[in-house]
Amino acid sequence: MWEKIRRLFEDKGRLSEEPTFTHVASAGYNQNLVMVGSSPFGTPMDSFDTFLAVPTRPTVPNLAAASSNRYLFRLCGWTIPEGHSARLIGIGEYTEIGLTQLQEDGAQFELRRPVETPGWAFQDGNVSRGITLVRPPPSTSLFSLQGAPLSTSRNVYGVTPGLIFQGASPVPYTPPDAGRFPGSPVPGLGLWKDLRFRWSFASAPLNYAVEGPGDLVYWASVRQTDPETRTTLQLDDPSQLDAVTPEDRFVYRFPDAIYTRLGGFLVMEVGPTERFSLRRYLQPPPVT
Repeated sequence: MWEKIRRLFEDKGRLSEEPTFTHVASAGYNQNLVMVGSSPFGTPMDSFDTFLAVPTRPTVPNLAAASSNRYLFRLCGWTIPEGHSARLIGIGEYTEIGLTQLQEDGAQFELRRPVETPGWAFQDGNVSRGITLVRPPPSTSLFSLQGAPLSTSRNVYGVTPGLIFQGASPVPYTPPDAGRFPGSPVPGLGLWKDLRFRWSFASAPLNYAVEGPGDLVYWASVRQTDPETRTTLQLDDPSQLDAVTPEDRFVYRFPDAIYTRLGGFLVMEVGPTERFSLRRYLQPPPVT
């Protein structure tokens, strides 16, 4: 039976395009790389690295909702054409805390610590993430892109990484639509609030099929902490630090630490929708 199905669609040319694997990741402007570079190619992208900087200004929610005014980031994404689908097979997430220290010679040194404990967050701040399918309107842009600082955008449509803001400037910050993730959530991946998919090694095998057309977008929402007002760890004996998480030890030693950078990546198999929908029929029957 499966041979008949294969021949039928090969005759019609619908199976000629093989699905391919692709990988997309976040990218953000890093002013420290302007005079240093990050590759041997000398392109404008040499001033960018893999992560997006989180604004240092603490999140100031409005009186109507404590969840408002969170920083909205588009980490990365992929445009799925008409008649095609993407099978999401891998996700990575990176969250970093740290601070900038002023040295005796006047130079600045950036102290960084990746978040590695699932569920860890500041007492007054946190990070949530989600993946959605965004179907752009006929007009390619509803918002002007002129004058936006590097790694920022007023446009909620697209796949370019950046901080998404509403208004004339990202300062003071106001997110579009109260910071909600645009688009339709991918079932099971529309929102998560923990360290579910680590950066340093592959996540458990995934198999999420998303049918186009549209932009498959990986989002992050950050409530930035305020070191001056948040609750801090108090210890009678410094040896008790061994009993707390690595992140809490870092914040105890560096009480001005905040969220500093974010990152994310997606690994997908993309191709014609018919190839994915028929794949289970095109495999030989199991040997018994």
